[in-house]
Amino acid sequence: MIIKYAGFLFTLLWSYTFIKSQSIFKKGSGILITLFVTNISWFTFIAACFYGFKNFSFYHALLGIALSIVLVHLAFSRLTLFINNKFQDKNTLLKIKTFIEYLIFNGVNLNEFNYVSDPDYPDRSIYLAKIDYRKRQHLFQSIDSLWYAGNIADDRFNTKKNYLGEWSKDRLYNELTDYGNLVLLSDGEAHPLVCMEALASGLGVVVCEWGKANLDTTKEFITVIPEDKIEDIGYVEEQIIKNREYSVAHRDEIREYSKQFDWVKVIETYYLPNVEKVIAQHGSK
Repeated sequence: MIIKYAGFLFTLLWSYTFIKSQSIFKKGSGILITLFVTNISWFTFIAACFYGFKNFSFYHALLGIALSIVLVHLAFSRLTLFINNKFQDKNTLLKIKTFIEYLIFNGVNLNEFNYVSDPDYPDRSIYLAKIDYRKRQHLFQSIDSLWYAGNIADDRFNTKKNYLGEWSKDRLYNELTDYGNLVLLSDGEAHPLVCMEALASGLGVVVCEWGKANLDTTKEFITVIPEDKIEDIGYVEEQIIKNREYSVAHRDEIREYSKQFDWVKVIETYYLPNVEKVIAQHGSK
């Protein structure tokens, strides 16, 4: 019984840590990720709660759930204080954050995304994200071939130039494939879902250092803009155009690469092995 209860607590802590991690990384992003919390993490957490109420007394199940939530919140509070006190250098923070991101995987339902080999706007790039201070869209509005979609939360952004309005999910699924590539140069990201959505639609991506987690940066359709080059608009525009030209000519390659981010593949590769380990260790006890 002790081993079962320990497994119950571990599953609660593991799943709620993922939920808390993504809720923090996605705060204010408006995309995901705000980035939505993965269905898998919530499903695991709810399933663990059900398991607790079924196998233990109401009191012990409730105590375990409450204890897990409190411990995770305390851990994140302590981690935030530690990081703020220890790391003033943004590059150091970037390295820590990148390590964490590689432990957290996003995914897409590939079949939901319309895909065409010949886009309607091959000479246009799209910056698809909530338009706010952290996303930094206002810095790049002098780039004539860059278009923007997202709800407005930045008074520095000029809505009269290349602004497509706020996109619904249906519009994203159907019209993202019409553009040459995606641009996302935020001051902070965590394995952004919009990159997976763009790849599924056949678009190459141009991202900041914060947004490159779990992407194969050796691919020519994935371009990373160094943080010290973000305000070099001439350089950024050159890289966007270079990426777009390659991406438009290699959309089938991009679509094939995106298959690894399909939820079925993500679950098979990253989630099921861990679930099977837990079942093997605790399921028969």
